[in-house]
Amino acid sequence: MRALPALGVVGVVPVLVVVADPVLALRQAVSPLSDLLGEEPDPEDPPPVGALRAPLRSTEVIRREGRMGEIGALLPQLIRDARAAVRAHHGCDQAAAYAVLAEAYQVAATTLTALGREDAAFTASRPLASAA
Repeated sequence: MRALPALGVVGVVPVLVVVADPVLALRQAVSPLSDLLGEEPDPEDPPPVGALRAPLRSTEVIRREGRMGEIGALLPQLIRDARAAVRAHHGCDQAAAYAVLAEAYQVAATTLTALGREDAAFTASRPLASAA
C-alpha cells in the first residue's frame, strides 16, 4: 500500500489518499454496487460543475505521464462527484456534468486498458454512450 497525493474538489488543501489496489478502486467507481443492485446511490452533495474540470484535467495529465497508480487515487472520487452532479443538476449544468462524467469514464477505460484490465476497461466504456 502506498500513499498518493490527491487533488480533489475538497478545496485548495491537498488530500492524502491511500489506495491499496488502483484497479479495484477504478472498477468500483465505474460499476458501483448500487448500479448492480438497481438501488439509488447514497446521496452526496455534488460539487459545482466548474469544480470538476480541474481534477479531470489533472487525471488526464497524470495518465499521459504514465503515473497510472495515481489515477486510482484521483479518478474514483471524480467519477462519484460527477455522477452526483449529473443527478443533482438540470439543464446546462447537467449537460456539463455529463460531459465531465463521459471524459472521466474515458480516462478510466484508457487507464484500465494500459494496466492490462481490458474487461474492466469495457465496463468503464459502457456508460460512455449514456454520459456523452
